[in-house]
Amino acid sequence: MPEYIRTKRKCQFAEPNPIWCPPLKDNLGKYKTPAGFYEWHTSIWEYQVDPANFGPDIFHPGCLLTDSFATMCGPIHSSLYFQLLFGFFPHLSGKHITYAANDNEIHITWAFVTTKGRKEILVPANDVFGMKDGLINYRLATFDVPTVIGALLIAYGGTDPLFEGNLAETMWRWHVDEDFAREQLAEVQVRRATGTQET
Repeated sequence: MPEYIRTKRKCQFAEPNPIWCPPLKDNLGKYKTPAGFYEWHTSIWEYQVDPANFGPDIFHPGCLLTDSFATMCGPIHSSLYFQLLFGFFPHLSGKHITYAANDNEIHITWAFVTTKGRKEILVPANDVFGMKDGLINYRLATFDVPTVIGALLIAYGGTDPLFEGNLAETMWRWHVDEDFAREQLAEVQVRRATGTQET
């Protein structure tokens, strides 16, 4: 069954190609090798995840990030999404399993993990990365959206009123509506600062 990825007019889906994923040998920067990138990616998803590791400085100015919700373009919005993800779900983490690489792409097999939730659930995911000038220029992440949403609600639902309602639609809006994403992040940061959200 084909996967339907929602996009914005100014941020269209693209398959991995040499434009988005130029040769790794010239673009890995500080990571030096695909193994070095995999080790770094593993480390930033280990519990407890520090959202600061997902700052805009790790993304190329012209980057395209796509997952099973929607597309995102540019380092600011891409970083904002991860700040929201770990703002809402501070105990979410990622278990890395293996990786492979060709001349242009790094492929990572991993899983979301609902660490410290009411139930620890693993949801498989696969990422394809392209690099440019030592920065992430392309990411295509695939996972089953209903399974991810179900795992998040089972593990963390009820810990904050912002979780209520259509979580899938809310997370989709994080991708396509940057103003909405900023408002949500500001609200969840206030809740965490004042102790009205579980951490």
